[in-house]
Amino acid sequence: MIYLSDDIYEAEGVRTLLEPLKVESKISKLKGVRQDLRLFCIAADLSPHLPSVGSEFSQEPRRSSYNPID
Repeated sequence: MIYLSDDIYEAEGVRTLLEPLKVESKISKLKGVRQDLRLFCIAADLSPHLPSVGSEFSQEPRRSSYNPID
C-alpha cells in the first residue's frame, strides 16, 4: 500500500492522477503525532496501469555505448 496524507491528496493535480486507481481513506493514529490523521491508501499493484512490454519503459537493462577507456 501507498499512503498519502490529506495535505498531499488535496494538492493540485493529485486526485486527477489517482482517478484510475482504487483509493480508500481512513482515520489513523500515527506514532509521534498527537492528533488523528486522515490517510489515503492506494493499492500497490499498479501493473494494469503500467506501459505494456516492449514500450520505452521496458524491463530490459540499458546498455550504454559510453566507454571511458577509449
